Parts: sequence; C-alpha cells; structure tokens
Amino acid sequence: MLFTGIADSEQLTILTKALNDHCLACGIANESEREMIAMLVMSLFNNGATSAEE
Repeated sequence: MLFTGIADSEQLTILTKALNDHCLACGIANESEREMIAMLVMSLFNNGATSAEE
C-alpha cells in the first residue's frame, strides 16, 4: 500500500486523538513540542501505522 501523507477524515480523527492522548499523558503543552510530536505521528502514519496503538 502506498502512503501519501494524506489522511481522510477518519484517519485524521485517529491521528489527532493519538497526538492529544500522547501529549496529555506526557505533560506536553508547549506548541513547538506538540508540533514535533505531530511530525512523528505523521511519520508513523506514512510508514503504515493505522491505529493509535501502533
């Protein structure tokens, strides 16, 4: 399967929840730190991760 970095609405919901849950659990509130985590989440998504658990 080819991953393009484009998420549909369902995938975007999962990605957003994964980001928010991780940041909350780790006490990350700084916007620049959240952006770095978001880039890591997108990298995982682009490499085939399809769930928050992955």
